[in-house]
Amino acid sequence: MLFSEKTFVVVLKGRYAGKKGLVLSSSTEKNRYLVVGIYKLPKPITEDMNEKTKAKRSKFGLFIKSYNGGHLLCTRYKSDLNINAADFENFKEPEQRKALIDKLKKIFEDGKKENKSKWLFTKLTV
Repeated sequence: MLFSEKTFVVVLKGRYAGKKGLVLSSSTEKNRYLVVGIYKLPKPITEDMNEKTKAKRSKFGLFIKSYNGGHLLCTRYKSDLNINAADFENFKEPEQRKALIDKLKKIFEDGKKENKSKWLFTKLTV
């Protein structure tokens, strides 16, 4: 299967076109993939900044969306973040979606601090 779980992809169509994402789960009969991605990367931080500025510049903008396989570009990179697809069954309700994105932000922030999945946290260059 081309888009296996924990594979990094690039979104080709729609609002988040050109953004990096991670495949959480896949449905083979419908060619649908649940993708979590970053639409806003954290900005660089220097040591002379105060804590408020550091906190503001280190925020992520995440999205979670179901995509058709034709709208994704597979990459050779795999994730080493601690994300399980079983936690993401119900994300249709707005409250559940908000809680899910908050949980994912925590995982992504921890991954960035530990230098995991470096490709995901860099700007996409073409």
